[in-house]
Amino acid sequence: MKASFSKELHSARGWILGFVALVLLLGLSNKALAGERLVVIDGSLTEIVYALGSGAEVVGRDLTSNYPPEVNRLPSVGYMRQLSAEGILSLNPSLVLVTDDAEPQKVLKQLEDSGIRLVTIDNRFTLDGVKHKILQVGKALGKEPEARSLAAQMLKQVEQAQADLQSISPKHKARALFTMGIRNGNLMVAGRDTRADEMLRLAGVDNIPAKMIKGYKPLTAESAILFNPQYLITMQHGLKASGGREAMLSGNAVKLTDAGKHRQLVVMDNSFLTFGPRIGEAVQSLVDTIYRANKSKVAMAP
Repeated sequence: MKASFSKELHSARGWILGFVALVLLLGLSNKALAGERLVVIDGSLTEIVYALGSGAEVVGRDLTSNYPPEVNRLPSVGYMRQLSAEGILSLNPSLVLVTDDAEPQKVLKQLEDSGIRLVTIDNRFTLDGVKHKILQVGKALGKEPEARSLAAQMLKQVEQAQADLQSISPKHKARALFTMGIRNGNLMVAGRDTRADEMLRLAGVDNIPAKMIKGYKPLTAESAILFNPQYLITMQHGLKASGGREAMLSGNAVKLTDAGKHRQLVVMDNSFLTFGPRIGEAVQSLVDTIYRANKSKVAMAP
């Protein structure tokens, strides 16, 4: 009987130890998932991480990551195309999120070789690309349901922003130039296959240079006058680098266009080309500025 009791006690002890081990294993697994030390490279990814509720786990970011505002209090590991392994490793991250634009590759390999989990996210500058980015980040963080919800919300915001465009005839689209600023007296404008071209397309704006220019190119005064945009669109840092609103509107080329004559310069937030979860807000802002606030200046289809 004593031997039987001892055997049962041993069996019970083994079961308890096994149960404790399982609890610890599950606890550690959940802790690893919910308690990551994240370094995020790319402003769009940083916005997604925070939108998914994982901002508290971010311990480092790159120079393109400046939203939400609290992220600016975190250490920077430099520009996303000029990364150094030392700066990232010094933060002791368990997970590093990068887009496929991050460089140099040797640094990324060094991070992987050190045992850090490195996840590379596709970076396509389309609505579908933003949706895919959100879902990939959600998978990396173990927040796939939240990511699906965020992606759906983003797409709905863009659809709502475009609702006003249904009444606009293609021949009545606003004509615009998007410029990164003035360099050597010439406008650096966005042609096709650029983030700016896609954003203008989403907002129902005709990006005139896209028919002739690919990428970002300097535009001569003669070409600017020939294109004759109704609007000149830039971002805050482009305006600052060009010397301000008056300097942009009074340039030799711009002042002879409809945009210059009517002083129609649209200045977008610096996050305008981020292609993150706030893309719907960016499209809405441009639609409101050009179409809702200026219906008398941009003809609407009957």
